Amino acid sequence: MLTPVLVLSYAASAPLLTIQTIAMPMWLRTFIFAVHLSAAGIVVGAMFPISLRIFRGERVASMFFIDLIGCAIAPLAFWLALSAYGLSQVAALCVASYVVVGGILWQRTR
Repeated sequence: MLTPVLVLSYAASAPLLTIQTIAMPMWLRTFIFAVHLSAAGIVVGAMFPISLRIFRGERVASMFFIDLIGCAIAPLAFWLALSAYGLSQVAALCVASYVVVGGILWQRTR
């Protein structure tokens, strides 16, 4: 359940970090945001290998294909939802999706 907490903390702190770094050179802002995103990114990225261990009966190629499709659809869905509903609702929906996935993976490991 660490994933939703880290995703939510990133979503809440990124706008504040933007305000604090807006006058800095682009290379420094990029570095700061990469470091800032790394905690949430590592935990979110770990979901795929964890899923491979949990769903042992599935073929890796099939699981990778599903992950790839999700990676292709998610940005489009994000931007469409963002333009229709606004940042707060979309951020809440993103965190909720990680709660659901984390819950499913946690339930499968029990």
